[in-house]
Amino acid sequence: MNVHEETYRGHRIEVYIEEFPEDPREFDHDTTMFCWHDRYKLGDVTDADIDHVRDLIDRGILVSLPLYLYDHSVISMSTNNSYLRPRDSGQVGWITMPRDYVENIGEEQAMKIMRAEVAEYDAYLAGEVYGWEAIEIATEETADGGGGYYGDSLEDILENARKAIDAIVDNRTNVLLTKQSA
Repeated sequence: MNVHEETYRGHRIEVYIEEFPEDPREFDHDTTMFCWHDRYKLGDVTDADIDHVRDLIDRGILVSLPLYLYDHSVISMSTNNSYLRPRDSGQVGWITMPRDYVENIGEEQAMKIMRAEVAEYDAYLAGEVYGWEAIEIATEETADGGGGYYGDSLEDILENARKAIDAIVDNRTNVLLTKQSA
């Protein structure tokens, strides 16, 4: 489903919602999400002993942020429980990093990474994963494309698409100039 379309340098850029995006928790991460929920399999570990995980956090072996889920016609996850409908939200786990890793990168960077990974996962849960195609208008052939934009702004996606088109058009121009001078 297209969410945006525009013309740029002889190409039509189509931005769309990915129908079957990859679960970003399948990617390499510096964190682990321990989650529990009656109806959903969330995060990385769904069958952990919650008391054991809580003990590791309490003993300082794991650094963590709580994970909260809002479930009311849409699903949303965050590290703070600021949802307006408490009946439809609550803690469903923790996102964690080993203490020794946090000491290497610093607490501020660790918190930034954990929040970014939760935002990425939230975009996945909400169905806000986008892709784009650049279609050459003269031939109606796909010239380039990209996907896996988890919650990225439309402007960021378009910037990537435009850069790809610039490279295609500039390369063609250079090839033509080389042929003409030969």
